[in-house]
Amino acid sequence: MDFNSIFCYNCLYLPKFKYFMAHQISTPARSSCRPLALHKPAVKKAEITFLVIGILAIIAGALSHFGYLHGINTLITNYVLGGGGGVTFLSSCLLHLSNKRRTDTHAQPDATHEKKERKKAEFKERALETFGNKKPKEQTVLDHVNANAQREALEVLNDPKKKKKTVSTGGGGRTRWVDHKKGAPGMIWKKAKPEKDAFTKEDQDVVTKAQKICQEKNLYLLYVPSSRLLDNEVLLQEKIELQEKEGDLPFQRGLFRWALDQPDMHEYMHELFRQLTIFICESGFSDVKYDNIALTKDGRIALFDLDNKKAVTGLVRGQAGKAFGLFGMIPHEWFNEFQDIVKTYDVDLASPARLMKHHKKKAENRPYTRATRRLFYRERGVVAAKQPLHIPDNLDKNLKKILKYINTELACANNYDLLAARKIKISYSQDNPMWEEIGISNDREFVKKFPQYLKRLKSLGYLIYAKEGCNESWEKNHKHRSLNNPALCQGGHFKIMV
Repeated sequence: MDFNSIFCYNCLYLPKFKYFMAHQISTPARSSCRPLALHKPAVKKAEITFLVIGILAIIAGALSHFGYLHGINTLITNYVLGGGGGVTFLSSCLLHLSNKRRTDTHAQPDATHEKKERKKAEFKERALETFGNKKPKEQTVLDHVNANAQREALEVLNDPKKKKKTVSTGGGGRTRWVDHKKGAPGMIWKKAKPEKDAFTKEDQDVVTKAQKICQEKNLYLLYVPSSRLLDNEVLLQEKIELQEKEGDLPFQRGLFRWALDQPDMHEYMHELFRQLTIFICESGFSDVKYDNIALTKDGRIALFDLDNKKAVTGLVRGQAGKAFGLFGMIPHEWFNEFQDIVKTYDVDLASPARLMKHHKKKAENRPYTRATRRLFYRERGVVAAKQPLHIPDNLDKNLKKILKYINTELACANNYDLLAARKIKISYSQDNPMWEEIGISNDREFVKKFPQYLKRLKSLGYLIYAKEGCNESWEKNHKHRSLNNPALCQGGHFKIMV
């Protein structure tokens, strides 16, 4: 094999130096392959250290069942994630190499995997067809309302206890809606719960303005569902066919992440976010989060819960916190271009500079983090969200019970992004059935003992990572705790990835 053919380089920013470093990471934009090179001003000592450890890692990789190509891939990825520190880097590589010897931790995928792959392929085909046609979807006109259907829907909305199963809630419980399939197919009725949040003419005007923006700016990949305000402060809204009828945030985030990872969808996703950027700047849409920009079956974004409050909030934060906003969703290589678009609208991104820096750093690290995790799955043959963990007979009984619980959680996974689907939260709550299973009687005992089980499972190669998590409001005022130093906290849970 040609030595040069296995190396590709990209310019990566490290805290003190810019290196041209070898790595093999699957990203939408790929530079051409060239020989391994280190770009000045790297100091000579760092070059020698890196090359010596690189050679040792290639040899170690060849001896540890996954070949020197995977060895160098793991080496470089861990070097980047480790921040370039020699000791951290070396220990990280040794840990990764030792983990790779474990290949019996995950069972084979079930029959649902092929069905899920077909759905992905169908979505991709429809989305690319929509992108290629460059034609907006015709707006639905809600000019006829079935009187009987309206009456029945209002009865349910006004007294949801009568038919709990037919009523859905949203907006933190502030909105109720009902889908009356018989009397008015393709429509839903929405009503705000507190009187102060009742739908008004202003809400209808925001929707009308948004539809006009999409039409005038030819934002053909965006669609604003039609709505009509009724006399009784009830909003009649067009029902949208979302991909797999899933509009919840985790599923939609996974769908976006999966699409961004597909090389043949790169241009489509770029145009999708470009149009969304224009829409946010034009309309002042602030509540930008994945379930409010849900992807439909034909690959368009359906815009929900529109407002005209502040464009900069929609771009950088979203009303749900710093994890959202448009710049919290896009790849780092698009930042400069999209910032230039924003500047043409005189939207000031200087005030939220810290958040922009936060988003950019996360976006820069994301490809390498995801590449390391994909490598973990590739070595274990994990290809499906619901793929269970293998439970050997000779394993400790409590570890068996934990793995059985994890498999139960995985069986409920519904996410196109493999990495997102295999993240699990295990709550401190006493309602957690695992407490009794492993003989724990209170939350303090759980917080003390459970991390030891997780560390054991990680050492056996079942977990990519395990860490403690709390409510965001609690974490702001308290020092973050690790598995080595766990603490009771509000909304406490352990986050694991299997």
